[in-house]
Amino acid sequence: MPNPMLNMKPKTKTAIPRDMHALRLLAKQFQSKQKHASIGLLPNLAARTTGRTPVEHANNYFRNKVSAPFIGPLAAQYEFQVEEPAQVKVPSRNALDLIFAIQDELDHYHLYLSNFLTHPRYGPENQVGFSRGDTLRPQGLKEVSPGVFQFRVHGLVVGRHNLFTYLRGKYLDGPQPPPTDTAKEPSGTVRIFLSMPSRPDAREVGNTEWYDFAPRTWKRHHPSIPLRPPIPILFKHAKDTTTFGPAYSHLYEDGVIRVSFIFGYDEHGHLADKDAKAIWSILTSPPKKQFTKGITGDFGYHGPGFGCSDPTGGDYRKLNFDGTSVFRRDSISGEGPIVVRYRLHKPLRVGSANTPAGSASVGGKLVPDGKTIPAGTIVDRGVSAEVRLYNFDKAAPRVSAQDLIDRFAKVFADSDVIHYDGHANYGGGFYIGEQPDDILWASDIGSYRKDFSARYQLFSIGACHGAGYFADLFYNELHPRKSPRNLDIVAAVNETAFEDAVHQGLALISSVLQIKKHGSGEPPDYLQILLSMSKPAAFQPYVGVFGRPER
Repeated sequence: MPNPMLNMKPKTKTAIPRDMHALRLLAKQFQSKQKHASIGLLPNLAARTTGRTPVEHANNYFRNKVSAPFIGPLAAQYEFQVEEPAQVKVPSRNALDLIFAIQDELDHYHLYLSNFLTHPRYGPENQVGFSRGDTLRPQGLKEVSPGVFQFRVHGLVVGRHNLFTYLRGKYLDGPQPPPTDTAKEPSGTVRIFLSMPSRPDAREVGNTEWYDFAPRTWKRHHPSIPLRPPIPILFKHAKDTTTFGPAYSHLYEDGVIRVSFIFGYDEHGHLADKDAKAIWSILTSPPKKQFTKGITGDFGYHGPGFGCSDPTGGDYRKLNFDGTSVFRRDSISGEGPIVVRYRLHKPLRVGSANTPAGSASVGGKLVPDGKTIPAGTIVDRGVSAEVRLYNFDKAAPRVSAQDLIDRFAKVFADSDVIHYDGHANYGGGFYIGEQPDDILWASDIGSYRKDFSARYQLFSIGACHGAGYFADLFYNELHPRKSPRNLDIVAAVNETAFEDAVHQGLALISSVLQIKKHGSGEPPDYLQILLSMSKPAAFQPYVGVFGRPER
């Protein structure tokens, strides 16, 4: 039976329904029509956007999107501007229809520009960048004739520090620069010419063809869909973000650091069970044990054991992946509390429930019971750690998609650090289970807002091209509960490799828990942490972090 909400026409040309259920249905309807990966309509963002005209409403919608700063030791951020205007036709002249149409065209630029920066142009081991899909904006939006709207596409790309070297190189797969193009590049910029199908959403175009798109072979596969003329795009360096580190004072504040590893579904035969067993072994080994290439291989974890208690009693088969098996280090478990060093953001009273007597020292001297350490002081403090593993990869026994998604979202309720290892969907959602419905879509994530802690958290995404799409999704749809000020998101610019999975996750956790000391006298900043995650690497992922240093 048709849903009346989907066919309901707004009373005015700018009216957008405020009912979240209706907006989510509209978002799913839009998403189902796409022949490519798309973040689609963000319902919570749409609900808090207003405007007097369709153009004003659309401008406000895209202007209100959060764009988080990015830093990385091996990657940088670049601005790009499409020099020729894009155009969409919206006969209804309705604000929501206009937003849909603009988003669809922005998605085309995002995906085909990302293709230009990955394969086949430079080869699988030379992916040089990826577009940040959520940062694309329509600039100078105007209605040039009734129902016809024009704008220029502007956005951000994350890529290698030497990205311009590649952009100035040969056009290995086309298109060649037009022979009549004599316009000089402004100082500090590089111009490329992008190729794109004239009808990317045609019925005969597969929903992943953008990823393997090659201008040379396109006409052979789709003779009835010509390519657009070469599109000039100008690149320039974006402003650097101040180097910063995790908000250690918030992570350590209550004296317990809660870490969760989430294994997502993989359809290609990689077994999370294998990685989980390796992590189990490292977590339960004493800190005096050093894992080397001879033990974990060239691309495995090469650091000390974590010294946690073993909830399985030495039998990995007894490990539960629902959060009930807990690896601990505290005053009565494992190797005892972990001594961390950090700078206090607010006073710390020794002798309180979170800071028992004898657990804090300053300058190598134990702080007496009952004394308060002032904010700004560098303190050495014993804290507890709890680590849990969740396996959604071919989860058994089989539960409903709703149960799987609920379990996934609830991990974010009380975890301080979360590392996800699995696949994603280019902004569309997380692949949690093996069934088609086992996906947490972008259009639905806002309905789980209450499952996400309002405290500071660090979320690491071990999925291909995560830097290109998931960071801003969390900030927009979980607004105001999560923002770049209380959620740091670590993600890779290009593809990642399963061979690196254990190393990347444990290198991050080892740094945050200060299991492996960096020797600077203070906890490591993100550049140090991300370098430890990036090397060694079976496939260089160019890991970076989204967030704001001001807290």
